[in-house]
Amino acid sequence: MKLSRMLRFINSLVQNSLFYSGFFFLLISCSPNKSGIPKAQITLPQGIITLGFFSEKAPKHVQNFIKLAEDGFFDGTTFHRIIPGFVIQGGDPKSKDTYIMDDGTGTLDYEIDSEFAIKHFAGAVGMAKRPNQNNNENKSSGCQFYIALDSLPKLDYDKHTVFAYVEDGMDVLNMLLKLKTNSVGNPNEAHLKHTEMSVQILYEQSKNPVDDK
Repeated sequence: MKLSRMLRFINSLVQNSLFYSGFFFLLISCSPNKSGIPKAQITLPQGIITLGFFSEKAPKHVQNFIKLAEDGFFDGTTFHRIIPGFVIQGGDPKSKDTYIMDDGTGTLDYEIDSEFAIKHFAGAVGMAKRPNQNNNENKSSGCQFYIALDSLPKLDYDKHTVFAYVEDGMDVLNMLLKLKTNSVGNPNEAHLKHTEMSVQILYEQSKNPVDDK
């Protein structure tokens, strides 16, 4: 009897071990693989814009953008400001509705310390700053970002932080520039859906990450 009980006990251990090991393997296989070089994929009705990050130059801004994107924060926001020769700006939570008069005024309850290190160029991605006259430390908004359409010495002088760059999709930006806007660059209501975005973070394996420009 003792031997019989012992064999049943051992058999139970083996079965449980197989179950838990299988369950653990399932968890691992279903978990997102975050090893590798992060890229952002901005999906618009016109196509996809792929961003690479300056992770070493602006780590706090990169980490903030990735966290917001992975939390789904940017999904449903729009590029609410389109100014040819200057910037295309988005990421405002207030742009999720159809009321355009307050687009550009939304933010989060925190700011990001400046990491000004890279000058603007066509395709540079920077973080907007709150319209705060006392922002002497040049802190960035927590969520609004823009894509530069040219070199922008004024934004360099104002020490806006560049944290990413357009790796692919400048043709998509050119399509956005064809949309009708009002006097301050807001797309009219008929075109709002053409500027609505979703943002996904992908992780690539690469031996030669681009981390300078």
